[in-house]
Amino acid sequence: PVMRLALIVFLVAARPLCSEAQAPADGSTPSTVDIAPRAAELEAQGRFAEAASALRPLVDRYPEEYALQLRLAWDLFRAEAYEEALTHYEAAAALSGGSADSHLGLGWTLLRLGRCGDAAPHWSALLEETPDHGLALEGRRICDLEAGTCVAFELGVVGHAYPGHAFLRRAVGG
Repeated sequence: PVMRLALIVFLVAARPLCSEAQAPADGSTPSTVDIAPRAAELEAQGRFAEAASALRPLVDRYPEEYALQLRLAWDLFRAEAYEEALTHYEAAAALSGGSADSHLGLGWTLLRLGRCGDAAPHWSALLEETPDHGLALEGRRICDLEAGTCVAFELGVVGHAYPGHAFLRRAVGG
């Protein structure tokens, strides 16, 4: 798997050097060299569903590549294709042994699908390694609110004094 990923990275990096590497005029599947730059271009334009479509042939060709599964999942998530994104985040998690990025993607995708109970283990896994992980804390808070968990807060009153001010002497506020 590492050699294949290295080959993909090499091919993507070598793209400007290969003037003959153009998309086939006959409509056949583009080469590996063409796919990643095209997907990046579509992502930059905010066309995430199209970027995901551009990446699919590469993911189909190299299904054991964690980075490709994760990138496709992220594009699908941004295209609001949550069920399909979930499939690729699960593949990325299996390939990586549970990377932080795959836990984060799974947590937010499950949250978007209304499955907060299923998202909870992903928040816990992230927070176990990084207790102040902002996105994991936010996801867990949203799920807690949706589950009706009591969220405690403190309300206080503070007195303010304004010595020497022309017209303010004192005030009460938060």
